[in-house]
Amino acid sequence: QRLLSEDRRDELSAIYLEFADRYFDGDKQVDPTGKGRPDYKQALTYYQESLKLKPSLVVRRRTQLRIAHAHRELGQLDEAISSYQSFLTEFAAKDAAPAMRAPETMEAQARYQLGQAQLAGGQHEAARRTWQDFLASDTGQAAGGKLPEEAAYRIAHTYRLPAPASISDLELGVAAHETFLKTYPKSELAPQAALEIAQSYSHHR
Repeated sequence: QRLLSEDRRDELSAIYLEFADRYFDGDKQVDPTGKGRPDYKQALTYYQESLKLKPSLVVRRRTQLRIAHAHRELGQLDEAISSYQSFLTEFAAKDAAPAMRAPETMEAQARYQLGQAQLAGGQHEAARRTWQDFLASDTGQAAGGKLPEEAAYRIAHTYRLPAPASISDLELGVAAHETFLKTYPKSELAPQAALEIAQSYSHHR
């Protein structure tokens, strides 16, 4: 029973996770520059191995989210999108049991980063829907921190600002940035949003 128990599986998973976190965060001891450069490929391998041991729910949630992050950092956007969507389906669905639900901070990270991966992968409309749904959700409204602010800022980029492909994209993108500026007038991103509005108009002169 001890060998098959959840606690024992977590102990074994922790061996893999120690190495995985070290590679994900960057090990200053093995980096010649002393800066601790991340090695997401190695981290991904160890995270995936740790899941094979079927750890507890708490460990599994954190590990699956880090797997998605590692895929995104490696530019493996299809895998990242799939991983974020799987995480949200399993741990953030409206009908999920309370015990299964991820903490709001993890859910907010997954929703925001899903939009990032979709945008980087050229899925502009999907990214827009992801961020709009995030901002309208209870999680988005309760998230605090920078994620709602950054999601609101990046919605304009789903219209390809500051180089929109059409007048329609120009108008919709500028409207998105203007909404952002009204909502977050003191944001550190506000000057950049204002600049991108001007650049977008210049792009279509």
